[in-house]
Amino acid sequence: MNYEWRRAIARRKVLLLIIVTVLFEVAPFVVFTTLREPTIQNFIRAFSDIAWLIGVLAPQGLFIHLTALLIAAGATAEEYEQGTVDMLLTKPLTRIEYMTGKFLGGFTLAGFVSLLLALLGIFLARVTFGPQQFLEYAPLVWLSSLYTLLLFYSVGFMLGELYRRSGHALITGVSVLISSVVLTGILFFAFTLTQDKFYLSLTKVLPSWSTGNLPNMVATELFLKNRVISFLQFGPPIEGTIPEAAAYVLVYAVASIAITVARFLRSDIPRRTI
Repeated sequence: MNYEWRRAIARRKVLLLIIVTVLFEVAPFVVFTTLREPTIQNFIRAFSDIAWLIGVLAPQGLFIHLTALLIAAGATAEEYEQGTVDMLLTKPLTRIEYMTGKFLGGFTLAGFVSLLLALLGIFLARVTFGPQQFLEYAPLVWLSSLYTLLLFYSVGFMLGELYRRSGHALITGVSVLISSVVLTGILFFAFTLTQDKFYLSLTKVLPSWSTGNLPNMVATELFLKNRVISFLQFGPPIEGTIPEAAAYVLVYAVASIAITVARFLRSDIPRRTI
């Protein structure tokens, strides 16, 4: 796993996206401290005691999943591109051990980035707004966001092994993420026009629904209750349950991992992909 961390961090694209994600984490707090209009200040006071939620959840909507895709897409694909995969497999480890190390190494790095962002968000909330309530639930909210990270990371990992080209895998993975968000909006609009709940059921199948809503659902169940914080909702307000969202994440992750392992175990290992 240490090897995978060093290799991923050495990629400038990963570092650049991490930097952008950190800036995205800091930006809301900078904006909140500079806006002085009375109406905006009243709005801010309504959630100032739980502003740490912004720090924990804000990056989870898009940027952290892009980071996970970028790390995962290159985990195996770049070994093929650089011609190092056959050299690694000459060492005393099985294909399953190689694949497990690749998967866990990249995922723990993405999880570590997610954790640092959450801690930074909690720190910024404390500095900007003072004492925070319900911080004892912060680990559970973060763990739920980490769990959702498994979905797009697994998809990116699968695409990297299928294409064996990191660029192709990344473009496809980002397309899946963006298309899922766009389709969610289209299907929700179709529901508002027809009131046919079939469109909502289709929306829940899309990967962005579970990844964008599960942490918010967990926070609501733990301590928000009747307190509505609308801007924490990523995408249209589509009702669902925590088991539903968790199940969809698991299905996508397990299916992606199964396809990855089947492809890797049943195919020849090229010296280098061009």
